[in-house]
Amino acid sequence: MMNQRIIIFLFFISTLFRLTATAQDFVKTEEDKDSKKDAKSFVVRSLDEKTQKIHIMPDYFRHILRISCLKDTITDYDFWGVPVETHLLNKQFLEIKYAVRGGSGIGAEDIMLLCVSNNKLCESMHVQSFLTGESGDEQENFNIKIAALKGVDRKTYKLVVNVHDAVNSKRDPASNYKYNNQTILSFDASRNVFYSIKQDLYQSFINVYDPKNRNTQKTSIGGNFPAIILGKETCYFIKGGWYQFADNKELYPYAAGTTK
Repeated sequence: MMNQRIIIFLFFISTLFRLTATAQDFVKTEEDKDSKKDAKSFVVRSLDEKTQKIHIMPDYFRHILRISCLKDTITDYDFWGVPVETHLLNKQFLEIKYAVRGGSGIGAEDIMLLCVSNNKLCESMHVQSFLTGESGDEQENFNIKIAALKGVDRKTYKLVVNVHDAVNSKRDPASNYKYNNQTILSFDASRNVFYSIKQDLYQSFINVYDPKNRNTQKTSIGGNFPAIILGKETCYFIKGGWYQFADNKELYPYAAGTTK
């Protein structure tokens, strides 16, 4: 009798595993179909006046977003796995907005503004575009939108960005604020990035993840760097990537899950 119960139990577990695996395979197959359906390609004019093509390839099942041009690829492993929003600006810049992992009860999106120069993808801007969430009785809402790209070339480009930043707390009304502003970013023609100001940074360090050794390396920096200021969010462009301060001296990649 005992052996019969064991056999029935093992049969039940085996059947459950097969059904679970079948369901996972079905989900993967359907999400792979959606990924292929939502893949996009855009023809752009590079900053060195060449016709190039940028490919956007979402992988919904693995939560990976890949963006490529020729042999250059940007991969974001923090991709939430929902369709991305894209806009082509002046045929030279591709705006990509996409949801990222934000934590429990938090909605978050990033925005990348890409261009091509010397057959390479350039992250002309990579910042947070949307954040909303609740903590106790406090509600936070941050949102930016690109309103316009003005100018005709890298010497005259200006990016107009609308910024909304608000906090509403019932427990501490004195901390409430609502910030609405429109800011204009200039274009650094040598680095191919937009910026609000250029700031001197000395006796500071950037922390960079090394995928080969699977560790983080700290490197000292010093110099004058472009910075984007959008409400309370500030990002610095340093050595080919966008960084934010974690404290007074150390900076970390804004999008730590993004590799190139």
